[in-house]
Amino acid sequence: MYKALTEAPTITSEAEYRAFPALNYSALKNIETKPINALEDKDRKPNEYMINGDIFDLLLLSGMHMFSASYHVYDGPPITPAKQGLCDYILDNKLPFALTGADDADPATIASVLEAVDANDYKAAKVEKTLLKHVLEDSAEYLKQKLANSDKTMISREVFNTITDEVMIMKQHNLTKYWFEPSKSSKLYTQCPIFFNATTLSGKRIAFKGLLDLLIIDHEEKMIEVGDLKRLFTKGSLLGTRKEIMNGKLYLQAAQYSYGLRTAREGGEAWLFDREGNLINIEGYSIELFKNIVYNYDQGQPSIWKYTRKDLHTGTYGGQSKFGYPVRGFLDLADDVLWHHKHEKWEYPKSIYNAGRIGVDVDLFI
Repeated sequence: MYKALTEAPTITSEAEYRAFPALNYSALKNIETKPINALEDKDRKPNEYMINGDIFDLLLLSGMHMFSASYHVYDGPPITPAKQGLCDYILDNKLPFALTGADDADPATIASVLEAVDANDYKAAKVEKTLLKHVLEDSAEYLKQKLANSDKTMISREVFNTITDEVMIMKQHNLTKYWFEPSKSSKLYTQCPIFFNATTLSGKRIAFKGLLDLLIIDHEEKMIEVGDLKRLFTKGSLLGTRKEIMNGKLYLQAAQYSYGLRTAREGGEAWLFDREGNLINIEGYSIELFKNIVYNYDQGQPSIWKYTRKDLHTGTYGGQSKFGYPVRGFLDLADDVLWHHKHEKWEYPKSIYNAGRIGVDVDLFI
């Protein structure tokens, strides 16, 4: 698992990147709290926050053609979330049904609608015929469009318009527009895979990987700027971004990606690609400190957050946070991921397994 690389991997698509057996930020951030989410092949249904973040990234970094390959914007009569839930349950679970009028529904369709009603605790109606009308007639256009785009995630026009407006703000705001239209002497790269070897704190040499959202390289001056897009809810204040960085353990990602870039710069066991799969040589280049390019969607404002060298060192090796508790770095957490793979135990964090019936120390105070 995550065997150290001896040569540059061949990566020509995002699918190949995601399938490649190297340790990523997602596994590292989850391993202490919910280890099962560290498994990349775990079938997890994305929530609204994840979907909106993905749309935001696609529209900013990849364009409308890539968005349209994964999403369909629903254009039709308004449909309530409750009715949408019934339709999604039927289609997502591939229940048998025929799109007819309520009076013409066959027994299989009736059974599917009633199962969806029970599963969603739908209380808008109780009479069977009314329930059938809510799905087969009131929601007919939604069902038609979802069936015609079964390989895509369907979103509302309102959601699409909101995120499109956010994208335009990011591209036009004085704080952030540089990241999408850098100076003429620089080249912008997006969604760049990086692979590198590193030694965990227990001495295991393994492979890591990352996907760099924004990379601005001035090949004449041999200078690199690196940023990662984030769409965050900061609870009423832009300064709340710091807390969200801690909660999401974004410092692990910043440290991991920075470590890989430094290794590539020094000619070590690291390989940086553009999104087409071409190797980018950055040996001897200077690297600016890692930044999060943030859209604070509850504030309707962008902001930029730069990690200090101390942040990156702590995110790599561990240390103490200003919030008063210890923090583990990615080279330490990597050992936990390896432990869970070795023992095939994913229900609890490693510390709970190791403590057993004796229990984990509460250990609240210094």
